[in-house]
Amino acid sequence: MNSFFKVGDIGVLLDTSGDRFWRTYLEHQLNTQLDGFQCNRNVAISSNYQLRIRDYSLLPVGDNISLIVPRYCMFFDNIYVDLQMGVALREMKNRVDYWCSPTTFFSAPFLLQFLLLQQGKTFTHSAAISVDGIGILLPAYGGIGKTAFISQAANNKRVKVIGDDLAILTKDGMLEPYLRPFCLYKYHKALFPDFFSNHHIYHNKYIAWGWRACRSAANMIFSRFEMSSCRIPKNVATTGYVSVSPTRLFHDSSLEKSSVQIGKIYLLQRSKGLTDLKMEPIDKNYLTSFLLNGFYHEFHKYSRFLCSWLSNVGVSLSEYFCSVEKPIKSVIEKSTEVKKITIPEKMPIAETGERLLDFILKA
Repeated sequence: MNSFFKVGDIGVLLDTSGDRFWRTYLEHQLNTQLDGFQCNRNVAISSNYQLRIRDYSLLPVGDNISLIVPRYCMFFDNIYVDLQMGVALREMKNRVDYWCSPTTFFSAPFLLQFLLLQQGKTFTHSAAISVDGIGILLPAYGGIGKTAFISQAANNKRVKVIGDDLAILTKDGMLEPYLRPFCLYKYHKALFPDFFSNHHIYHNKYIAWGWRACRSAANMIFSRFEMSSCRIPKNVATTGYVSVSPTRLFHDSSLEKSSVQIGKIYLLQRSKGLTDLKMEPIDKNYLTSFLLNGFYHEFHKYSRFLCSWLSNVGVSLSEYFCSVEKPIKSVIEKSTEVKKITIPEKMPIAETGERLLDFILKA
């Protein structure tokens, strides 16, 4: 497996000094979350920004502990340690060090966000494409039809995929691609028939629960004896979905590799009582709030850790969200059109993608 990745200007490196079980498990996590971003060691190390992932058991505890809450957290040498979660983080200029155990690895986007903010950028929970080299952003919550839209858009010669679920916004009003793996559920089978016909994905909630329980117990035993971690067969979807890199779903020419100028923004929602798609203007302040709420929704499971870390580095929560808001506002202000597209609640997922693409290209 590969231990080195590059996301934009950020190199992601896995520390090789951790024990074999830790390395094996973290390699699996990274290759799942960053499939398609693999690179060689020299490319990752020469990146302008670096995210270094280290073994929590090797955390160097210093003598000058400036803050400690018994059994909860401590802070020393600019390292924030969450004792309950078993993770630690240190942010420096152009670099973030993150210590974790095999079972406490945070999502890669949450960790990358620290370095994106240093560059005046942020993630947004949106789908994004480029049409003839101009970016189109489609903010929406899960289940609206983003993946259905992307599956149709990728087949159009004028269109390139920027992101299915996350995209990167910059302070200059640009969209940067984040081609992270797609989360394909059973209802996506009609959208990617070739993939599902060649990969027999089986999901049963009871069997999946059993696999997770057995893996957890097995990994505790394997960790004790420094053995390799327990792997779940690739055709067993323990979470109800499988992660698939866009490079395995689309032709390389359908994927955007560089940043593009923002053009239009279409907020996607579903509603009852409609028989066809409906487009209408939307207030920019409402859209800003929606994007901020979508950002929080994406990373809400880490909110306690984030708030504690901010408190210890002397940054208020409002200051943090202001830094997130800046690139969001920049992209909105530089867009040529900001509208909302409402989709009929009962429109089938496959039809949604086709109709949405046609609707947007003709707008």
